[in-house]
Amino acid sequence: MTLRFRHSGAMALACIAFANSAFAVEPDAPEALITQAEAFQIGVRLKLDALPPARQYGEQADRNALAAYYASRSSRPLWIDQEGLTNRARKILKEIARADTWGLDASHFNIPTFAKAKLDNAQLIEMELRTSLAILKYARHARGGRMDPKQLSIDMDRTPALEEPKAVISSLSTSADPVRYLQELHPQHPQFVRLRAAYLKVANEITKGEEDIAASTENLTKKPSRKQNRNSKRALSNRLLYNMEMWRWMPRDLGSRYVAANIPEYKIRVMDNEKIAHEERIVVGKIQNKTPIFSDEMERIVFHPFWGVPNSIKVKELLPSLLRGGNILEKQGLRIKYRGRDINPRSVDWAATDIRKFHVYQPPSRRNALGIVKFMFPNKHAIYFHDTPSKHLFKKKARAYSHGCMRVRDPLKFAEVLLARDKGWRRSKIDSLVKAGPKNNQISLSSKVPVHIMYFTAWVDDEGKLTQFKDIYGHERLIRMGLEGKTHLIVKQKRNLTEARRRVVSRARPTARSSDRSWQRQVFGN
Repeated sequence: MTLRFRHSGAMALACIAFANSAFAVEPDAPEALITQAEAFQIGVRLKLDALPPARQYGEQADRNALAAYYASRSSRPLWIDQEGLTNRARKILKEIARADTWGLDASHFNIPTFAKAKLDNAQLIEMELRTSLAILKYARHARGGRMDPKQLSIDMDRTPALEEPKAVISSLSTSADPVRYLQELHPQHPQFVRLRAAYLKVANEITKGEEDIAASTENLTKKPSRKQNRNSKRALSNRLLYNMEMWRWMPRDLGSRYVAANIPEYKIRVMDNEKIAHEERIVVGKIQNKTPIFSDEMERIVFHPFWGVPNSIKVKELLPSLLRGGNILEKQGLRIKYRGRDINPRSVDWAATDIRKFHVYQPPSRRNALGIVKFMFPNKHAIYFHDTPSKHLFKKKARAYSHGCMRVRDPLKFAEVLLARDKGWRRSKIDSLVKAGPKNNQISLSSKVPVHIMYFTAWVDDEGKLTQFKDIYGHERLIRMGLEGKTHLIVKQKRNLTEARRRVVSRARPTARSSDRSWQRQVFGN
């Protein structure tokens, strides 16, 4: 069947008519021809163009992919035929309707209903487009695209590995098992699988508890305890949901051997084929100096390292003392360089000079803030693992004391585990490097090791036991706001050291003398 139009300029009007009425034919039209399939394509594209502006993370990419598909000459209806939804589409939409069992929200997908009556062309176009949009949105949400983690906080440096919308369309339209394809869009990490099982169990308990309360004939004195129990279950359900969401942001492949640091747990682990090869306590960043969440690769281990003082510490911790004439650099064994040469800090007018232009460092020594070894995975946050002279902090249960980097309780054992695998070294080799090796001795790894800095407040072990950890940085509140579509209401922290320097200089009093002891406690923990 073809649709005929007297003038090519009438195509848009004709397609609008097609999208709102049954197929029409003008047998006496002598000019341009448009097939039924082409009219269908144009009708879908017109409806796509008429949608309100995209506002959700990744939503515009979905629409762009659909527009490209329906603009292609080879495009055809994906999910409908003359009777309505195809069997494939029905299977897919039934699985999307189960989104709640995966920690998603089925109400977000605007799923088309399975109409029994025969549909007109406008309804068929509407059903095709809604199905396509629901599928792409589900794929995006399954991969962590309900929000942009970086918009929640500057400390959540994750980019969800969203599936290309074009690949989703292609795979679901041809897959022998489209339901399985949808299920495998969700994280396949063992920990996500265990968290989901715990989430479903708690959800079932909440439902059962609500049914029991509705049917209960107990006196009123017993109902508050039931309500408290239900609220506790809901809080746990939410926590599991937030942790599942953070797993969606993780790289799909963590690596066969990798290092994982879980901030709320204050633990670091070396994982080998998902088995723990080594674990140790760590100290993490303070609330005002949060350790960021991100992934990178460890490239080298440095024995007897120099410590290059970060700009944030230069401005916020050192500059106030220098402005007041304090000798904080001398007390802490710090030196300062300008253009490669050591200088006398008292020769500089710090109120008129930006301290960030200077290199402040601490040579290797027993007082060095990094101890005798550091583990480098170069990143924009200037975060790494290292030793520390302040061992007493590892005895504490809560260990958020650093400026952001992570201190390892037994760093030489950590180095031994990594170098035994990478170079076949024994502990005696490492001990000799520590005892007699050169300063700033950089040992490059033959194979880079993936490093994942994580923030999980709920963890399920191999036996199914759930352990919870305190949300020390308050990230769960931010994730909740993201899930509720309130990311725009989050007040974003800004790291503006230029403004920080200005405030420090304006507050300085030339006649005052600073106490350097407080800064020493912050950096060294003693």
